[in-house]
Amino acid sequence: MGNKKNNDALTKNHPSLPKRAAQFHFISNMTKRFIPLKIRNYFSTSFFYLSGEIPFSISEFFKGSRIGKAFWGAFILTFLFAFVGQVITTYLQNSFSGDNIEKIYFSDDLKNIINYVFICPLYVGLSTIFFLTLINIRLGAGDLASMLGNREKDFSNGGMPAVVIMFLVLSMPAIGIVNYISEVLDPAVYSKEFWFISKTAPSGDRILGMAGIYYALVNYVLQLITVLAAFSFAYLVYYAGKVGELIDNKDVRNEIVFTKLKDHLSQFVYGYLIAKALVATYMINILYTWPVSNPTESTNYVAAGVLILLIGLFIVPFPRYYIQMRWYEFAKQRAEEGFGEYPSYQDLRTENIQGISWFLDSLIILNVAKEIWFAIN
Repeated sequence: MGNKKNNDALTKNHPSLPKRAAQFHFISNMTKRFIPLKIRNYFSTSFFYLSGEIPFSISEFFKGSRIGKAFWGAFILTFLFAFVGQVITTYLQNSFSGDNIEKIYFSDDLKNIINYVFICPLYVGLSTIFFLTLINIRLGAGDLASMLGNREKDFSNGGMPAVVIMFLVLSMPAIGIVNYISEVLDPAVYSKEFWFISKTAPSGDRILGMAGIYYALVNYVLQLITVLAAFSFAYLVYYAGKVGELIDNKDVRNEIVFTKLKDHLSQFVYGYLIAKALVATYMINILYTWPVSNPTESTNYVAAGVLILLIGLFIVPFPRYYIQMRWYEFAKQRAEEGFGEYPSYQDLRTENIQGISWFLDSLIILNVAKEIWFAIN
């Protein structure tokens, strides 16, 4: 009776969850209720097991300042191929500059210049350090498992065959670029003739020249990196599931100190923040440097805007929220069984990272909402 009264008293003093955490908790419970376990397990073993074995012998390469050097190396390389390469091809095609008022020359295309000088190099650089951060997360998985009381926990995976992953990574951007180029050649979507069009046939059909072919190849590679980053993010989801499983399997008599869990997951949080920065960069790329004459006629433009909003606000935060909720449920269960006080909801992010994350969220929400509103009105 004494324990029951104590538990009742603890329940009355139990702090409520923050609004976003409560929303996530509700969605998580609804997912478990309406999606059968077999289907959830299928996606877990097929889609989220995407990261292959990481060679631990090269782990020294990914330490310290070398990640910064990798970012700037990727940034400069992208600048050279995307901007300098396009300058050369447009110059050779005689579409770098000119006096035809019906044509937009490359030197006059400020949006694409900004895109190739800054935005594309930025998201390729961010993608590069995102890949390296995932490797650091993987390298620290053993210490995290040991801290949670399971030295034998394996964070490796072997679900989807590599050939299937390669097929998806290569084919998805191919489909995207074919769809995009078909819009580029359509005067209903792009009313003016851009520098990547070499000429217009007597039938009215637009024809890609050297600069246009190079433009398509560059955009294919950039989209390929985007798809690879999206698939790599699946490892964060998989990793969060493994961490949640370790927490769920821990004996409630043994406390999980949140500050220690937070320290072990610092690279995980950095990965989450880089993923959110990537989404914001893609948003700028799509909404401000995508030269669409009639946005409502461009299925790529509208679909990309909606996807940016959904990914940035719901998919990217999912792994972090999941781990926080698993710890919270574990600590609450300990309290209900008399092994401690009811916990307050904890956040894996530092205050600085929370501030950056909230800024990126606001940026994504306001700009996507503004562009979609203008597109449909």
